[in-house]
Amino acid sequence: MSKATPAFITAALSLCIAFPVLAQDDDQQASPEQADESSDITFTLSPRFRYQFDTGLDGGNGDFRVFRGSVGAKAEWEATDRIRLALGLGYEYSRYDFDRPNILLAGTNDPFADIHILDLGLTAYVATDSDWSWFAGVRGRVAGESGVDVSDAGTIGGVGGVSWSMGEGRSIGVGVAASSQIEDDVLVLPVINVNWRFNEQWRFASSGSMGEFIMALDEQSELAFGAAWENRRFRLDDSSPQLAAVVEDTAVPVFVRYSRRPSESVSINVIGGAMLFQSFEVSNRNGLASRDYDADPSVFLGMSVSIGF
Repeated sequence: MSKATPAFITAALSLCIAFPVLAQDDDQQASPEQADESSDITFTLSPRFRYQFDTGLDGGNGDFRVFRGSVGAKAEWEATDRIRLALGLGYEYSRYDFDRPNILLAGTNDPFADIHILDLGLTAYVATDSDWSWFAGVRGRVAGESGVDVSDAGTIGGVGGVSWSMGEGRSIGVGVAASSQIEDDVLVLPVINVNWRFNEQWRFASSGSMGEFIMALDEQSELAFGAAWENRRFRLDDSSPQLAAVVEDTAVPVFVRYSRRPSESVSINVIGGAMLFQSFEVSNRNGLASRDYDADPSVFLGMSVSIGF
């Protein structure tokens, strides 16, 4: 690992501000008297692991596989009976393992391997009445190999929108998120958060770019069927002109998830599925001369744990 790693992480934590859109349960709101006397702070820790099995690039030009490990930490503070704040920090490590030869970067059989992504986010959720609320936050990210300059690998953005609670486990939130990108135009995306309970067993939930149909198996376990859109844009270490580049990895995972909650504060999740429509966009260090490479569908397996404090 590069000697620049400590500086990379330290500066990233200082630079990034943002991410999670906060959902609030009505029964967790405090009265004005309680809010004046004390503050309710909860913490959640979520480690995750996923392995994407071998798949190929366009025209048989090399195979690759990906291991991802991440950890997310979130603190939620009920500031008043109507205001809740969420501070989230996330770190993801991706290990790309390419077989020789490959076509992503000319002149090298090992275009990149270890990618680090750091996120930090602050979001506010404000209830205007029993049915309506709004949310707003700032967001930031640093993404790249260990030796990249933070100023070249950082992005910042924001999110905002409104939510409507209809009771009986049904709510809808809509908004917009915008973020700068590494050597590219600002990315603007719609935000649609839905929680919709059909009956005691089935419900639908979407957050950000992921949606799931969820079936309750019993009081402690559930089975979910879903899909997501994933996008990672990161900078490679440009200490060698031959390897200097900006890479964007985009994919659509379709999955089945089994979750078991042994206690109210712990959830264990096992996930598996197929990675579809995966592609790599490779540009030079200035984001120009882009080339696109599609990957074949592949299978993945993963596991995560959520622990509340």
